[in-house]
Amino acid sequence: MLRDVDNGEFRPRVAEAASFGWSLHGYPYPTYDINSQPAICCQAVTNQVLGRQCGLSMNLFR
Repeated sequence: MLRDVDNGEFRPRVAEAASFGWSLHGYPYPTYDINSQPAICCQAVTNQVLGRQCGLSMNLFR
């Protein structure tokens, strides 16, 4: 699951995941945290290729 503040950094992370062989699963899910204010977006990704690395700059679990 990719999750990040929807501030312009989220979409490039999703594109990076796709470039490393991860597949998007479903639609992005935006939500709003009333306490912290920023909009948060999540995207489920899957990868069925064993042994493939996700990339040095990519952190799926932020």
